[in-house]
Amino acid sequence: MRLNHPESLLVLTDYWLTVAGARLRDSGYATHFKMPSYELNPVWQKTIARKRWLNWKHLALTAIVGTGCVLLCEIPNQRISDLFFGFVLAVLGLVNGRHMSNLALFAYVRRRPQTLSGTVTMSHELVLWLSLFQLAPVMLTLMLLWIIVPTPQVVGAVAGVAALSLVHLLWMRWYRRRGLPLTAPDDPRDGTAAE
Repeated sequence: MRLNHPESLLVLTDYWLTVAGARLRDSGYATHFKMPSYELNPVWQKTIARKRWLNWKHLALTAIVGTGCVLLCEIPNQRISDLFFGFVLAVLGLVNGRHMSNLALFAYVRRRPQTLSGTVTMSHELVLWLSLFQLAPVMLTLMLLWIIVPTPQVVGAVAGVAALSLVHLLWMRWYRRRGLPLTAPDDPRDGTAAE
């Protein structure tokens, strides 16, 4: 059986892997690394904080996105269809891959708690910057691939990683415009530091 449109499956696994990560993180890793939210996207932070496997809003979004992806990937212009497929596959593959990496790390720390000691408190802004910086080697690799193999799929993948990078910057701006703290919970700059 060939899966011609993995987009909906990848959107679903993104959500489920996020919930799995949020749950597993609490079994050891969160003791040492404190952050305001496990979820980077402000739209889904409250939902992920509840750690529920089923979310009707996300399922509805998955149906809409999945249908849109199928329609866009099936347009007669093969070049545009291939470009869009590369975009979606790069973004969702990268996001799901990062979730699997987190799960492996959290499971490792749970099995070997002696490998960590102390506590690091990170601001949401730092977590967003770390995530953005981790996109750089992927972007470099894809850009080198684009030079060697300039196919629409590779161009779409480069555009997808660039768009994901831009989204990180937009999330930071979203926080700032709403006056939400991007600083760590005990940072004296936000006025909430413990005395």
